[in-house]
Amino acid sequence: MQLVQTKTFQGPNRWSRNPVLEAVLDLHFSDGLSPDEFSAAIDRLHKIAGVNGRAFPPEATEHEGRYVLAFEVEETGLLEECIRTAIRLCQENPANGQLDFSAHQRRLEDLADDVRLGPSSQAILRAAKARDIPYFRLNQGSLVQFGEGAWQRRTWTAETDATSAIAEAIASDKQLTRSLLAAVGVNVPGGRSVSSREDAWQAALEVGLPVAVKPRNANHAVGVSLDLMDQSSVMSAYDWACQAGHTTEVLVEQYIHGEHHRLLVVGGKFVAAAKGQREFVQGDGRSTIVQLVDQLNSDPRRGENYTDQLQIVKLDDAAAILLKNQGLDFDSVPGQNQQVLINHVGDLVEDCTEQVHSSTRAMAILAARVVGLDIAGMDVVAIDIAKPLTEQRGCIIEVNAGPSLTPHVAPVIGSPRPVGQAVVDLLFPDQRPSRVPTVVCVSSCNNHTIARLQIELLRSLQFHVGYAAPDVTVQDGLPVERPLSQFRSLLMHPHITANVLNAPAHWLAQFGLPCSHAELVLLDAALMPSAADSAEIRFALQTLTNLLQTSGTLAIVGSIESTMPWQSSCLSELPSDRVVVLTDWNQVEPLMRDLVIKFQR
Repeated sequence: MQLVQTKTFQGPNRWSRNPVLEAVLDLHFSDGLSPDEFSAAIDRLHKIAGVNGRAFPPEATEHEGRYVLAFEVEETGLLEECIRTAIRLCQENPANGQLDFSAHQRRLEDLADDVRLGPSSQAILRAAKARDIPYFRLNQGSLVQFGEGAWQRRTWTAETDATSAIAEAIASDKQLTRSLLAAVGVNVPGGRSVSSREDAWQAALEVGLPVAVKPRNANHAVGVSLDLMDQSSVMSAYDWACQAGHTTEVLVEQYIHGEHHRLLVVGGKFVAAAKGQREFVQGDGRSTIVQLVDQLNSDPRRGENYTDQLQIVKLDDAAAILLKNQGLDFDSVPGQNQQVLINHVGDLVEDCTEQVHSSTRAMAILAARVVGLDIAGMDVVAIDIAKPLTEQRGCIIEVNAGPSLTPHVAPVIGSPRPVGQAVVDLLFPDQRPSRVPTVVCVSSCNNHTIARLQIELLRSLQFHVGYAAPDVTVQDGLPVERPLSQFRSLLMHPHITANVLNAPAHWLAQFGLPCSHAELVLLDAALMPSAADSAEIRFALQTLTNLLQTSGTLAIVGSIESTMPWQSSCLSELPSDRVVVLTDWNQVEPLMRDLVIKFQR
């Protein structure tokens, strides 16, 4: 039993209109699972890793014991590992034995966390898909392109290509942010920057106890200590802020009493809010603080990965300072039912969007505009978020660039909010296009003539045209040494406003289509008579059928006799109003002009 080879279809193919991984496996199931059962095992592992792709029925090859298994794929490396894991499981278990999927669950989940986009990016992708906006990753991280050619936009998690570098620099400087917000009347805590332990204590006396101490340029609560009441705690907090923030510039601020909230502003609109929880442990009279925290972290919802619902509670220097203020340390044994505070700022777990007071929403929008961020997460401390901040000494304590969308997408308590939709609406307001028109020319050979006629027509209509064929790719008139398989380079080109693909039938059958849509497919009817006898032609026609499932026009061009067989092929599955039969290639030009006019509307 072994994996012989794999092949990934990035676009529509004979199996599906979605990306598919096709694997050839040498199975030899004389005493083991059937091909269908083995395919189901791979699919089960894929779903354990968090991917709900479709599995297709296995197909036998001309080689005895070898089968083609196909699966809709999100990340190729993850699915390949699921296949290898299924092989190991079958080899380690006796014939007809039960496969222990659970033994590999955490490893596959960790791999999925490494290679898949995170919850924030996934939320944006789902919203883009709902609006039929194409997208693809530009690297192994979180850089994603939405739209094509001249209409493209980009995101990096919750930052966009319009997120200002100046705004990001301002947001990372807490002292500068605080002064800018205060200047326009936003509620912020008093405080100042310090550069020594002694100066930190002096600033604390000036501000008034209790105080908060934090690195001037850090984010995500790194190096932050809260509710400090004495000199020893303030000086220890200064040391911790310097160490955790890798800086000597530290901010001492008034400590604001209340609960932690995160307010999300996208494109100058308040979109969502989430409330945080403080982290406590409850004593049992026997266990130390360390043991109680270990018990807390045993909750299966907690983990180190950003996809875990709750994060691991850490016993760091900030926790040590907080415990000291309660007369405890890591080795202390709290009494029965004694509650011990470990962290002032825990996970954001509860949606509170509807409760946020209108004046606080307006203040959050103002803060985002002052800093200059198109997407901003405001950390707000308030006793009651339903009341104005001014009535309770509530404050905006931090403005975050690239905020996590996870608390709003999948809150532990409350309803998810459409934050991904808000980001997509920011990138593509109503009426802004996202796709460039694409024409696909399909013939029995690599015939450039038909495709180039379409290029000249599009150029005459003032389009900047990209052209791809198996042996050449042309970007806006400039040839590049990349074949049709590198079609994505055309989608990335910022000048291109239309694309033409020359895709011979044998190439379609072998590789599928590199584009997710086409406004027009020109099919040489000379291919049709051989469709019944040629698997290659059938695969090519099925690829076109999957491409055109939801949109686009198919023009079958040729003599009346040669076009007739299309009605008995898979192409007959397409709506009749989107199939046009032409008897002469000269009839293509008026059809193209009509489609271009419709597209431009």
